Amino acid sequence: MVWVWLIWCTFSAMLLEILVGNHGLFVPCLALMGLYFSVTLGWRVALAPLLLAGVVLDMFLARPYPAFLLLLPVVVFVAGFWRRHGRCSGFWGQAVPGAMVGLVMGAGGVFCERLLSAGSGVFLSWRDVAVAVAAATSAAVLFPVLARGLDSFAARLALPCYHEVQDSDEPAATE
Repeated sequence: MVWVWLIWCTFSAMLLEILVGNHGLFVPCLALMGLYFSVTLGWRVALAPLLLAGVVLDMFLARPYPAFLLLLPVVVFVAGFWRRHGRCSGFWGQAVPGAMVGLVMGAGGVFCERLLSAGSGVFLSWRDVAVAVAAATSAAVLFPVLARGLDSFAARLALPCYHEVQDSDEPAATE
């Protein structure tokens, strides 16, 4: 049941990010889903569906670089750090890692775009800073809502919840 839940949520996040991205907005929905599942299930379980969804996302958004694939290891690192040292319950325990992931995805995406675009150099403009700050802000607002919604469904399905992660040291079993 864990795999069905993981694949369905990953696909939904990918679809939402494509729909929002086609309107010119950058909200890192798939990265936030990666944070949620890397914290609750462990990075080894979440890695394969996230990599596949990241490839599809980068292709659908016609990115000239594989942004999600380049930044996924950082998201997994943030999730592992937050699992060990952070607090997963409460609004701030969910908004802070969401903002970190949003900032990583926004700043990393802008930096990759700058490196690959001809003649622009690595200097950032105010627009680039605004994109990174908007990604961090949207992720900080979206992740607590996402975590609460997914936790309510996960509890009904008897799956591990984000706010209960620090009760155990090991990631949940995937049976």
